[in-house]
Amino acid sequence: MYQASNLCDALLRNINDNFISVSFDFDSNNDILVKVILIKRTGVEDGYIEDMSAEFSASQQTDCVRKVHVEVGKHHLPLQNLVYQKSY
Repeated sequence: MYQASNLCDALLRNINDNFISVSFDFDSNNDILVKVILIKRTGVEDGYIEDMSAEFSASQQTDCVRKVHVEVGKHHLPLQNLVYQKSY
């Protein structure tokens, strides 16, 4: 789970209490899809997501990380590989 480790490293400094989950999966081209689910979205979260995405992309050997998909609300489901899940 090399990718999970890289995404965790990128997430360390780029998360707050509005994050519900962070997950990833691979598409048919083996590109990496990252999904963030938030309680609410503000400029602070956008900054964290941008920084996390840049750090995660920089840890890859090729340009394979697609734009992070962001959803707001508890009713959304994460992708297959869960890296962070808020506990209630």
